[in-house]
Amino acid sequence: MLGYVNLDQRYDVIVGGGGNAGLCAAISACERGKRVLVLVKDSYETRGGHSKYSECVLVAHEEGWHGLRGLSADDYYKLVMRSSKGNADPKLLKFFVENSMRYAEFVERHGVRWINDLKHGISHYRLESPNRLYMLGGGQGLVNALYHWLERRSGCKVVYNAEIVRINAEDGVFKSLEAIINGSRATLRADNLILATGGFEGNVELLRRIWGERFEYIRFRASTVNTGLPIFEMERNGAAMVGRMDEGIHPIVDARVPKFNGGVIDRDYSIPFGITVNVNVERIFDEGLYAGGVTEVTYTRILLEQPGGIAYSIFDSKVWGMFKPHAYPPIKADTLEDLARKLELDPDRLVSLVKRFNSSIMPGKDYTVGIEPPKSRNAGPMDTPPFYAYPLAPGFSFTRYGVKVNEEARVIRRNNRPFENVFAAGTTMVGNILTGDEYLGCFDIPLGGFFGIVAGENLW
Repeated sequence: MLGYVNLDQRYDVIVGGGGNAGLCAAISACERGKRVLVLVKDSYETRGGHSKYSECVLVAHEEGWHGLRGLSADDYYKLVMRSSKGNADPKLLKFFVENSMRYAEFVERHGVRWINDLKHGISHYRLESPNRLYMLGGGQGLVNALYHWLERRSGCKVVYNAEIVRINAEDGVFKSLEAIINGSRATLRADNLILATGGFEGNVELLRRIWGERFEYIRFRASTVNTGLPIFEMERNGAAMVGRMDEGIHPIVDARVPKFNGGVIDRDYSIPFGITVNVNVERIFDEGLYAGGVTEVTYTRILLEQPGGIAYSIFDSKVWGMFKPHAYPPIKADTLEDLARKLELDPDRLVSLVKRFNSSIMPGKDYTVGIEPPKSRNAGPMDTPPFYAYPLAPGFSFTRYGVKVNEEARVIRRNNRPFENVFAAGTTMVGNILTGDEYLGCFDIPLGGFFGIVAGENLW
């Protein structure tokens, strides 16, 4: 025995990972009578992986489902393909979007509850949010509900503080793995392995090598738990890989959040409602085109190139309350000069910039003329005190480099044959569909959970 793990027992399946995808996989297998061991690297108190920082889901659905605007599978397919610039695996994407409702029904059946953000007065910058459904309690509420269901089932065991450090496979067949559980190393065997251990978004040294000096600018929304070791172990065992090492999801966040573990509280929603300037008091992009998700990564990359990797979203009292605020209060002043001083910006330059911006807005229009960069929509004069500002920094959510899978969620080998008993779900395989520099909000949670469900259905 090692803690609460019987080393002599052979399980039907070991699930690596305790976020949304891993929990869906474990429940799916448990419902089919499988003996399941879930290895969670987090402690009990910090469980949930990166999923606990999520907010919402996007699935194909009919008009009126939970009061939402309809989204057909065909439109959903086009939306994802457009955001991936045509690089998503078309077969896998079609399989997911046509069955995505299965995920919502699955988690609802296992205790997850929803709220409609429009009915509860939560204003977002995403004007498309009528298609998205928000979890009651957010991502933490999601994973807590799934854990609650799983932990009441005999034959399905969850072990915390358990890190997979080595995976042993021969000729496309998983044999065993080695894990450090509560500080002790153990060898575990099972008939199947499902990996849902995330990416390497917490691997500080690897990310520093990839991003160079820009690493110092970035706020990492995840913890340092996800190092990517199981992914690299599968690569060592001959798995085919997808995605690039330097690809990832980069939201713009409040610059005052911690370097790690900022979570969902840090995200900015104010950009479309004002102007965004760097430390030289220069506007850095068209705020009117910023719509989150499909433009977010592009804008974050612009922010990464600014001096010090810092910028400020500045707006006036007319728009305060029209978007979701940060967890940190905005910096506030009665005049633009005083606001500039609080931000340590040049007051004269800020006053001059705002004056030029205001005069570029044509009467009765919501866009600018004659300034660069333009503001193509949602432009209004900034003339009503008090004035507000949020300091902004580049964020980082999760990586996309991972293992290639098929429609059974089986991991594919470099010889294009599947492993017989190794499956993957969640961020571990997200690069099959989420590719390139853009992102579709609320897409990754149902994608990861769905492939977790599928993996649990296709075990030996």
